[in-house]
Amino acid sequence: MNSEWNRIGSCESVSGGYAALSKEIYTEIHAQIRKLIDSGIRIEHIDGHHHIHIFPSVVESVIDAARESDIKRIRTPEEPRPFCSNLQLTHQQIHEASLFSTYAASARKIFQKSGILTTDHFMGLYFKGKFSIDIFEQMLQNLSDGSTELMLHPGRASKGANIGSFSTFSTHERETELETL
Repeated sequence: MNSEWNRIGSCESVSGGYAALSKEIYTEIHAQIRKLIDSGIRIEHIDGHHHIHIFPSVVESVIDAARESDIKRIRTPEEPRPFCSNLQLTHQQIHEASLFSTYAASARKIFQKSGILTTDHFMGLYFKGKFSIDIFEQMLQNLSDGSTELMLHPGRASKGANIGSFSTFSTHERETELETL
């Protein structure tokens, strides 16, 4: 996984070879944070859509924007593969969760050095679309000491045809997560 981290671009390479990109990323993150704050929204932590904030080329920019806006916490989706007796995962699901966890583990070290806080543990990458009462009970029985963030995507299944850009947000899996909660 380290080779994949380096292939995408480490934080060091961003500041060395991609200073313009790094500045553009910072400018966008800062603008989004300012928009929320100026609208009266108090930001407790940063997390990016599809965990973009842990991507190697984004980490330093998100830290700078968080510091400037006095945001003390960042989501760190580092999750070991969970043991659940009935959790059936595809190779693609395992690969995706493992990749995000690898990025998050590297980002966690940088966040910690910068003084940005994160939870001790994270769960939800492997449970995506599979969260059930049984899995929830097993998860609770196996929690480690410290703080744990649980990420879910509850919602309602679409009554009509699943077409268009938001159709992936209206699935049976999201409804199952809602019912579980």
